[in-house]
Amino acid sequence: MAAHRLSETARLLAQLVTHHARGQSGWPTSASVSAAAPTLSAPTPAAAAALAKNDAAAPSPWSKLGYMVDGDQVQVLTSPAGFYEQLKANIRNARRHIVLSALYIGPQEHDLIQTIHDSLLTNPSTKCTILIDYLRGTRGASSNSVTALAPLISAFPDRVHIALYHTPELTGWKKRLIPPRFNETIGLLHFKLFATDDQLIISGANLSHDYFTNRQDRYMQIADARVARHYARVVEAVADVSFRVRVAEKKEGEGYELVAPTPYSPVDAPREYKRHAQARLAPALIVESGEVVEKGAKDTLIVPAVQASPLGVYQEHDLMAGVWSGLKQAADAQGEKSDWNVYFTSGYFNMTPATMNTVLGLNRPVHVLTASPQANGFFGSKGVSKYIPDAYTWLESRFLARVRGAAQPIVLAEYARPGWTFHPKGLWISPVTSRLPWLTVIGSSNFGHRSMHRDVEAQAIVVTTNKQLQEKLRDEVNGLWAPSQVVEEKDLEARQVHWLTKVVAYVTQNMF
Repeated sequence: MAAHRLSETARLLAQLVTHHARGQSGWPTSASVSAAAPTLSAPTPAAAAALAKNDAAAPSPWSKLGYMVDGDQVQVLTSPAGFYEQLKANIRNARRHIVLSALYIGPQEHDLIQTIHDSLLTNPSTKCTILIDYLRGTRGASSNSVTALAPLISAFPDRVHIALYHTPELTGWKKRLIPPRFNETIGLLHFKLFATDDQLIISGANLSHDYFTNRQDRYMQIADARVARHYARVVEAVADVSFRVRVAEKKEGEGYELVAPTPYSPVDAPREYKRHAQARLAPALIVESGEVVEKGAKDTLIVPAVQASPLGVYQEHDLMAGVWSGLKQAADAQGEKSDWNVYFTSGYFNMTPATMNTVLGLNRPVHVLTASPQANGFFGSKGVSKYIPDAYTWLESRFLARVRGAAQPIVLAEYARPGWTFHPKGLWISPVTSRLPWLTVIGSSNFGHRSMHRDVEAQAIVVTTNKQLQEKLRDEVNGLWAPSQVVEEKDLEARQVHWLTKVVAYVTQNMF
């Protein structure tokens, strides 16, 4: 049932993307949508009544896909400091709930944790849910995310829920034999969702010092109650099937204990856990329906996309297939008259072969931005991690070799801002002439193999006709590409990646 609904949704999204890619103004009419997707559900009584008034309002034909919002209520944040200050302001202003989810929270982020504490103290009706990854959140015995967050439970035991998602793929001999850090290659929770009452920040950033200072990422704030509620439901659903942090009764050792989810543990009963988790997550993924939109009032569509392959959820894969299909239809219909470019970025550029073939099949200019070795988050690391930037250099060289002689221009650039690292990921589609994006994809996914098959990701596909929002997105693209340098095959070859690094990268490329 769910797979059929998502497939239908992807077809609807493809139709919308084709419409905009062909340069057609406005939004497709309800009639054209009904003709293309006759299985859409009937309007709610409120929507039908609005239709009966003949032009007073109309049910949004896109409510099957996501949420129509006012583009003026979407803010594109551009700096780590701006993101941090906005996040803290949202937490301070929360009156009902604070829902935060990231890979981890830095154990030294006392200022952020104090901000949460003060908000809960000031607003006694506010509840807080924090969801992080089990493996990353417990790394480091004496100082980690859990030790930093546990005092919040001590202070507000009935109002704070701290949960740690554990992949059901790390069990048995893998759990026993694969050491910490290496076991994180099996699968992680990778959300970056921060919902407070009617505000949502969706990002690719974690909650630690470098992400608040000199690690560039992407951040979008959406001031819409339904959107914030949707993503909060997703986080809370995953939290319900995750380990719960409980302050230990005996204050010995770590001072907290991790309580496995019931009725099934992802470690002890992975098969049953997957079925249970999928059933718990499914209702949270459903878009609220029955929306009635005043004519001209809303000009931006937010399409939620969750990818949780270990739990049987493939929204992002299906919806992105809809995006690519829509672009392909437009390219085939218009040929050389097509007037749009693809801008793509990932701090860890490891595009799957399927995605690469799809992008190349569009026959449109593609601009790719990734991290230079010095801007890679693993640059200067200890142990085997120090070879990761070289591995990405090799992956870049394979990409350029693959696209050599392609019909369309493919430009690869590397972010090289002194003293900064690079972590954004996403996609923009914009006309060649105006360069005002009408579609962007933002969130946690790097569009690589592990994003599709190992990790739990959350994205938003944003389609807009709002001129001011399009200008903000254009400025975002310009800002990210400004400190970059175009690289060619000869530049990458000059770095002389060791043959053993190439072999290891080839064998393990599906793990990063």
